[in-house]
Amino acid sequence: SDQKQEDEIMVSTKGKQFLKRVVAVPGEKVGVKRSSPFVPLGEDDSQKRYRFDVVGPYIRPEIFPESSWDRPPTVLEKNEYFVAGDNGYRSVDSRVWGPLQGKYIVGTAQWIVWPIKDFGPIPSSKEISEITITK
Repeated sequence: SDQKQEDEIMVSTKGKQFLKRVVAVPGEKVGVKRSSPFVPLGEDDSQKRYRFDVVGPYIRPEIFPESSWDRPPTVLEKNEYFVAGDNGYRSVDSRVWGPLQGKYIVGTAQWIVWPIKDFGPIPSSKEISEITITK
């Protein structure tokens, strides 16, 4: 797979298809803080930089294990992707089941076709932002 961050991908597994957003790609570190995935981008003597995917908090903790709300960064292996859904508080994604194997990615979504009022190219994600923390 040649996926990159922020791609909207089609995932097919167990006879079902899902649309997910790529948060991190093979070789990147990715963690989860308060149920939002993040990728450390680097640091120097005065600051640390992160890319956050603000998926939103889980509001149904009886469904999602508390262990998926906060996870330290780990490096994705070859052909592993960290993906998130747009229905943050109820989305089942890498925050719950861990990295996605590339073999389950069947394509990249390019267009919204339904509902018809939203027809057009998929806009870039507003959920991803870069932050800098001063030490």
